[in-house]
Amino acid sequence: PDPVRSTSMGGLATLAVLTLSNALVSATRRWIRDDIRIPIYVLIIASLVTCIELILKLIKNYDFIY
Repeated sequence: PDPVRSTSMGGLATLAVLTLSNALVSATRRWIRDDIRIPIYVLIIASLVTCIELILKLIKNYDFIY
């Protein structure tokens, strides 16, 4: 395995999760009640991490990059 490819994919995955989670949290802030806000944010971030992980596994299995 190429360490540069693994590192760059990890960095891109982290960037994607941070960007998407910030956008979703900002978009939903007005509609979520204060008492359930933090659990909803954790749920959003966990869902995004799972989605990005599945996308990375798909890319690894089918090798779409090369």
